[in-house]
Amino acid sequence: MRKWGNEVRNWLGRKKNLQRLRREERIALVDFKEREIPLTFQAKRLGLNRSSLYYEPIGPSEDEIRIKHRIERHYQYPFFGSRRMTAMLRRENRIINRKPKKGLQDT
Repeated sequence: MRKWGNEVRNWLGRKKNLQRLRREERIALVDFKEREIPLTFQAKRLGLNRSSLYYEPIGPSEDEIRIKHRIERHYQYPFFGSRRMTAMLRRENRIINRKPKKGLQDT
């Protein structure tokens, strides 16, 4: 395995200075195209998990958005808990489990 001493130090600077950067800024420093320095080493040096370099967030589905809008409409009753809100949605022929709905209600 090759040692990346001075080459990496010139590329990144000191490791303690990199920890002050936000996660998004550290990910922006990773060189994906020209891999002179392996991604595993870059991730380790930047204090990132290698798997987080490949992560692409997935937005909510259309069904989740519809349910969330319906919950917001029913928030004229803010004292309803997750069980009561689930019962109200079921009366409208929306089949929904209480636990995922509770997560949507909390946001």
